[in-house]
This record gives sequence, C-alpha cells and structure tokens, in this order.
Amino acid sequence: MLARLRQLRPRLYPLLGVGLGGWFFVLALGFYSTEVGFTRLIEFGHYFHERALPQMQEIRHHVVVGTPGYDGQFYAQIALHPLLQEDDLVRAADNLPYRARRIASSWAAWLLGFGQPVFIIQAYAILNLLCWYAAALLLLHWIPLTSAFNFLRWSGCLLCAGTAMSIRQSLADLPAMVLILAGVLLLERGRPWLSAGVLALSGLTKETSVLAAAGRAEPLPFSIPSWLRQIAYAALVALPMLLWMVWLGSRFGFDSMGGARNFALPGVELGAKITDTARTLIDRGRPWPGFWTLLALLAQIAWLLVRFVPRLPWWRIGAVFAVLALFLGEAVFEGYIGAYARAVLPLTFAFNLLLVPTRLGWAFLILGNLSILAFLPSLRVHEPWPAHRLYEERGAIPIRSVESQRERETRAFLRWMQPPPPVAPHAAADWGERWEPASEGSRWGQRRPQPGAAWIVRIEGDPLLLGLHVTVVPEVTGSMPARLETGPPPGRVLWSGELPASAERWKLPPFELPPGKNELRLVPADPAHNLGAFKFDDPTFILHPSGADPP
Repeated sequence: MLARLRQLRPRLYPLLGVGLGGWFFVLALGFYSTEVGFTRLIEFGHYFHERALPQMQEIRHHVVVGTPGYDGQFYAQIALHPLLQEDDLVRAADNLPYRARRIASSWAAWLLGFGQPVFIIQAYAILNLLCWYAAALLLLHWIPLTSAFNFLRWSGCLLCAGTAMSIRQSLADLPAMVLILAGVLLLERGRPWLSAGVLALSGLTKETSVLAAAGRAEPLPFSIPSWLRQIAYAALVALPMLLWMVWLGSRFGFDSMGGARNFALPGVELGAKITDTARTLIDRGRPWPGFWTLLALLAQIAWLLVRFVPRLPWWRIGAVFAVLALFLGEAVFEGYIGAYARAVLPLTFAFNLLLVPTRLGWAFLILGNLSILAFLPSLRVHEPWPAHRLYEERGAIPIRSVESQRERETRAFLRWMQPPPPVAPHAAADWGERWEPASEGSRWGQRRPQPGAAWIVRIEGDPLLLGLHVTVVPEVTGSMPARLETGPPPGRVLWSGELPASAERWKLPPFELPPGKNELRLVPADPAHNLGAFKFDDPTFILHPSGADPP
C-alpha cells in the first residue's frame, strides 16, 4: 500500500495544479453574465458613463452605480481606438496621455476582438484570465510541480493579491508579468535580443516593466564588451516605451502625463503605510487582507536580503522592484489593500522563484505568500449595495453612516459579501444647478461652483443630522472666509469659517436638516470674492445618530 502511494505521489502535485486551474475556470465563469458578458471584470463607473465613447454607450456592459469605477474602463475604451485617432477619447478617459502609456493591452484586445467593438470589449475583459493561465504554464519552467513546496510556490504567484487585483479590475499588471516571464525564459535559453523585444513589449504594457532588463546584467567583474552588451540590451528594452511616451507628450502635452502621486522620497510612503496599518490593527484588534498583503511584501524584501544571490537573473529583477517599492507614492499605497500589491508583482514572482526548501525557506514561503488571503476578497464583485445606491440620476452624491465611513477611512476590510452598516433609506443627495466641470480632462465628479451653486439633499420622514466631507482644491493663494447656508437668502447658517488654503479633504461638523428639499449653498463671506477659484470633488454626506453632539 505504501509503495502504491509512493508511485502515485509524483502525479499528485500535477493533478493539484490541474485542479487549481479548473477551480479558477469555475471562478472566472462567475463573472460572466448573458446580458453583459465578462464586463463586470472591467468595473465601469457610473460617474464616467455619460463621458464614455458613443460606441461604448451602445455596447451592453456592466456599470457600477454610484462610483467612478476604475482604470480598466479607460484602457478598454482606448482598445476601441488603439491608434488614439478618436477625439472623443480625450473626454472619455480621465487622463488620456497617462492611460495611453500602457497601450499594449489595448492593442492586444483590438486584435483579439478582430476590430469589432463588442468583441474588443469582451476580449479586453478576459485578457487577464488568459494571462493567468499563460503565467501558470510559464512558471512550470522554473517551478515543476514535483513537491508540496513547489506547488505552494507556484500557487503563491497565481493567487497573490497583485494577481487578483489585476484580474478583477482588468489592469495591465498581469499581462506585463506574463511578458516578463517570457522575456526571462528567452534570455535563459540564449535568445537575448528576442528577449529584449518581449521585455520592450512589456514596457508598453506597463512602463515599470522595463526594470526587468536588470535580469540581463552580467556578474562582476565587468568588461567593456559586457558593458556594451548590457547597454544595448537595456536600450532595446526601454527605447520603444520612451519613444511612445515622447510621442504622447508631443501630441497631448508633457504637462498632462500625470502620475506625480505615484512616487515619493524613498521609504516615506511605505513607512506611512506600515504606521497606518499598525494603528488600524490596534484599533480593530484583528488582521485583515490589507495587513497580510503588507506583511507579505516586507517578507519578500527581507528574503532578498537573506538569500543574497545577485548572480541569478530573478534575484536582480526582484531587487529592482524591491527598490521600486521604496519609491512608491501615496496614490499607490492608499486603499484597504493598495495598488502596491500589483505594482511590485514581479517582486512576488521573483520571491517565489528564489525560495529554497530549507526550514527558513518554509517560514518565508508562508510569510511571503500571506497575500493569498486577499485573493478572494480582491475578486469580489462590486455590485451597488442597496443602502449605497446613488439612484440613476446625474450627479448623485453618497450618504453614508458614521460607521461605514469610519470603515472606509481606516482602510479596514469589510468581510467579503457582507453589506456595510445601513444608511438613511429615505434620503438622497446630488449636485444641484450651476456647478461646472473643473476642466475638460478632469474627473467627472470634480466641479467648480458658479454663483448660486448648491448641493441638494432630499429627506423624507424625520429630520437628519448630516456632516459633509468633500475634497477642496484651491487655485488661489491663502484661505478664503465662507459660510454654508440653507433656505431662502439670507439663509440659516450651517457653518462659517475659512476654506482650506491647500488641497485637502474638508470635513464639516454635523448639522440638522429638516424633511423636504434642502439647498446647501456655499457662499463667500465677502461678496467681492469668487468661489470659482476652488474645485470640489467627491462629496459625501455623513449620517450621524440622532441627538449626537457636533465634534
């Protein structure tokens, strides 16, 4: 009997691998709908729906009500016109030159969809699903499924948070990772120049992928010929991406390339993320997927220091992406998990490829792959919760309870499929008249007030105690005295003070509003001043318990 089990053991782990692939197939089918196909994976947002391309509006697709959606919606629309010849793309995307830098996925979707709009959108939606299987096959070159240790390393790459986020939101991270795997494989097989071409394509998929050219670096001592080869290889990898970015800048303007918040001084935002996560852990008293993901990142960086083998291509690739993690900015670390999990996806893959089956290796295998605990939560479908539905009307504004807002602000994880605390069932808010888009290229939700501009809050039943959170972006130097009032002029003053002197999230204390239609007007204390010099974005009304005292 034992002999029979030993004979079956070599087949066990390949069967587990096939089983994992089958499980993922069933999971992927869960995103399919006979009405909208796989477009739930793209996460089109209600806020950008009216700005979408006319072709996009004619295609039946899933739209999440009451949210701006996510970046994949812009890449998908670029795929309809991958040569960027359609003028409406500037309006449809939040920042076209910034999004168009990652053009290769859009090209691929256009080719897979045979140039037909309906097929292109579906092809873009399933691109990450196809890349998951491609990554699974390519990884077998380095991680044969011959042991439990190898199976866990292989699974750690495929089930990490970064992989899940790329799939769930139809982003460029996993497709770029597949090209990096293919490029390194070609490099190891003695095809350096073909490898450079594949990595160049990965740079057009996601610009930071060009850092994988570090895999070609030759060990010490350097010689002049080796230096020249390395420079030529790096140039071939980076040049297409650089030329493409120069072309985008020349056409749309270099000042509109965006991405400034993606980077920061080394260690600043990573340190802030660690501090914020520790504080949240103390407040909550229990871990959540964002905590496990951050712990996994730190373990991956630590393993590169423990196993210092710069002669290996994957160590060099992991090292450059570990350094990249130190330079990532606030925009990448914010959120209950954070985009950093996918931004340094090559680090996660390199980490697993470098693990060795020692006692220490087993310990790091577990620690460095804790983000697996975020895989299913990251793949949850973002259906609009009934309490958060913002109604099918232009410019709706969310009303959230104090508890649900606190969950969002602490970046805490709401359990998968568990609805947030209920909010006001008989209240609705929206932008009133006389608000204009801040600029043609800005987010749809960012607006500039004209004289008489107001937010509208409709209440049925009892009076409600509401606070207001809104992002304020001044375009003038210094603060400006103002007041928030309601009712016929001169109205009842709800708040008076100074508008922020710099961009910040502005939080007003709660005020009571009666049933009916309430117009909330923000007016300058000095009629000679103009509030048009301020931009307002992402307003949210916060419902406080009845009888609560203002802070």
